[in-house]
Amino acid sequence: MSPEPPFSAASSGSTPESGSGSTPSPGSTRGETATAADGVAALLRRIEEVDRSGPTLRSVIRTNNDAVTEAAVLDTEAAAGRRRGPLHGVSVLVKDNIDTAGGMGTTAGSLALAGAGPAADAPLVRRLRDAGMVVLGKTNLSEWANFRSSGSSSGWSAVGGLCVNPHALDRSAGGSSSGSGAAVAAGLAPMAVGTETDGSILCPAALCGVVGIKPTAGLVDGTGIVPISHSQDTAGPIARTVRDAALLLSVLASAGRTGGRGDGRGPGNGGPAGDPPVPGRRAYDDYQAYCRSDGLRGARIGLPRHGLWGYSARADALAEEAVRVLAAQGATIVDPANLPSLDELAMSEAEMTVLATEFKVGVEAYLATRGVHAPDGRGPADGASGVAEASGVAEASGVAGSDGLRVPRTLADLMAFNDAHADVELAHFGQDRFEDALRTGGLDDPAYREALETCRRLGRTEGIDAALRTHDLDALVAPTYPPAWKIDLVNGDHVSGSCTQVAAVAGYPVITVPCGAADGLPVGLAFIGTAWSEPTLIRLAYAFEQALDFSLTPAFRPPQTG
Repeated sequence: MSPEPPFSAASSGSTPESGSGSTPSPGSTRGETATAADGVAALLRRIEEVDRSGPTLRSVIRTNNDAVTEAAVLDTEAAAGRRRGPLHGVSVLVKDNIDTAGGMGTTAGSLALAGAGPAADAPLVRRLRDAGMVVLGKTNLSEWANFRSSGSSSGWSAVGGLCVNPHALDRSAGGSSSGSGAAVAAGLAPMAVGTETDGSILCPAALCGVVGIKPTAGLVDGTGIVPISHSQDTAGPIARTVRDAALLLSVLASAGRTGGRGDGRGPGNGGPAGDPPVPGRRAYDDYQAYCRSDGLRGARIGLPRHGLWGYSARADALAEEAVRVLAAQGATIVDPANLPSLDELAMSEAEMTVLATEFKVGVEAYLATRGVHAPDGRGPADGASGVAEASGVAEASGVAGSDGLRVPRTLADLMAFNDAHADVELAHFGQDRFEDALRTGGLDDPAYREALETCRRLGRTEGIDAALRTHDLDALVAPTYPPAWKIDLVNGDHVSGSCTQVAAVAGYPVITVPCGAADGLPVGLAFIGTAWSEPTLIRLAYAFEQALDFSLTPAFRPPQTG
C-alpha cells in the first residue's frame, strides 16, 4: 500500500519561489480539498487506514477529537478574509512530550503520566494555534525521549507501542521523535513538531526520508516540554520539504517571544538561574524567505571526514554524490575540514554527566506542574488506542488520588512506578539511565559544572567553531545517520554512527535533507552550522534539495528475513 502524496505548505502560493517538489493531497488543507475541515477529515481517515490498521505504523498516539470543529472555525475566518498567516488551516502533529491541555494529554510515552493531563498548552503549542494551525494529534516517541535506558529500542513506548518505519516495516523509525518522522513520511500530516537532545529530530527525519531542523538551543521556548537537558533540549520542525520546515520554524521560533519569554530564557530554555543554553539569541520572523534556489553559489562547505564520515559505506556513497551536487551548484568544497575535538569527545563521559544531572532536576520541576485533575468525562486519554488502558493502569497502581488521577512527583517515584508495572514498562529494556540520574548531585556539583564546560569547549570552541573559523566555512556537511537498522526489541538499537553529538553538546543547529536511498531505505545529508545560523543552513539545504530533486514514496515493505 502506498500513501497519498503528502501536502506541502509551499503549494499554497504564499512563498516567493515556487516548485518545492511536493504536491497537494486529499489529506491536505489546500489543493484537492476545498476546506481545512475537509483536509482534517481526510487526514483522520488516513490515520485510521495506515496507522491503526493496514501497515499499522503506530506513529500517532491519539488524535484531537475537536480537530474538524477547529478547522471549520479557521475556514470561517479564511472566508471572511482573516487569514492568520501562510499556515492558516494547515494540520500539524505534536510529539507527546509537549504539553497539550484537554483531551489529548501528554504522556512522554509513559503510563506514569497517563493519569492527569497538563493544565495548559506549552507556549509553542499556543503559537501553533495562534498561527491558525490545527493540532491534529500527538505522536508516538521513544519513551521518555529515549532517556530511560541505554539498551532501548527507538520508537517504543508503553503508551503507544512500537512505531515502525513506513519504508520497511521491520526497520527502525529512529528516535526519539519516531512518530513525528514516520507520520510525515507516510502522509498522515503535512508537518510535525519533534524534540531533540542528541539526534531525536535528525535521526527519525533521516531514517524516514523527510526534512528535520534541530534549531539552536534556546531558539524555541521549551516551557511545557518534558525535559532531559536544559543545555541541549530543543523543539523543531519535521516536514516533507525544506520550505515547509522553514515555515514551521518561523512559527516555533516566535514562541520564544511570547508569554513573557522574549529572550528564550527560563526553565524551558535555561538553567534555574535563567542562563540561556546558547548566548545571543537571534530569531527571525520568516525563515522561508531564505529558501533560494541559488543558495549554494559562492558558499564554502567543509567535510569533517574524521569522525563524522566513515561509519556507513552506503551512507557515505550517497553523501559523496550529494557533495558533487553541492559543487555543481557553485559551492567550494573544503575536504577535509576536521573538528579538532572529536577524538576527545568520543572518549568523554561529559555529555552523559550533563544529561543525567539536568534530567533529575528538570523532570522533577516538570512533574510539579502536573497537578491532580478530576476526570472530566473525556480525560487525557480519550480517543487513544492504548491510552485509555494506560489511565486504568495508573489508577490501579496507587498513583490515583481520591480527588482524581495524579502523576509521580520525583524521579524515584517514576522508577518505583516502572518497577510496579515492570511487565509493561520494563518488558523490553530497563531504566539504567534513570538510575544514573538519581545518583547525581545537582547543578552545583563541581563534576557537573566541569562536564558542562567540557561539552561547550569540545562542541563549540574546539569543535564546530574551530573548523568553520580555520577554513572560513559557511557550514559542514556529513551523512546524518546510516540507513534504518532492523528493529530488535531484545538487544536494542544497532546504530553504527551518526553526526549529531558535536552539535548536540554545542547547542548548535543542524538540518537534515534526504539525499538518496539504499535498498529503498532513505539516507539524509546533514548541514551543520554555528549558533543562530539557521538562515544560512536553510539557504544551503533548500538549494541542495532543489538541485537534487529527490523523493521517495514509502513502500510499507513487509518484514524480511536475513
